[in-house]
Amino acid sequence: MADDKKPDNAKLLIGKWELVKVKNEKLPTGFSATVDFDKNGKVKYAVSIDGKDTIKDAAYKVEQENIILSSDKQDRKDGRLTIKKLTEKELIVEDEEKKTLEYQRKK
Repeated sequence: MADDKKPDNAKLLIGKWELVKVKNEKLPTGFSATVDFDKNGKVKYAVSIDGKDTIKDAAYKVEQENIILSSDKQDRKDGRLTIKKLTEKELIVEDEEKKTLEYQRKK
């Protein structure tokens, strides 16, 4: 029996990722988004639209192929992302609305 060692999604996920595509479409001009997962279970999501920045914080945990997001803010609901592909350089997830989000690791 071969030893199929699965990658450690929790370790691979740590770092800053830049959104490059949503549903296989390039992002509109003037729009950028990054997500930064730290090793302590915190995530920071930053969106910039025509120079106006919005930053949101949440907690996360990785359960096999799922990223579980939770916020202590009353105006935000918890969420789940399904990991479709995760490598050193690429992160592809599907949100609860079946929308595919493609990220590249920022240097």
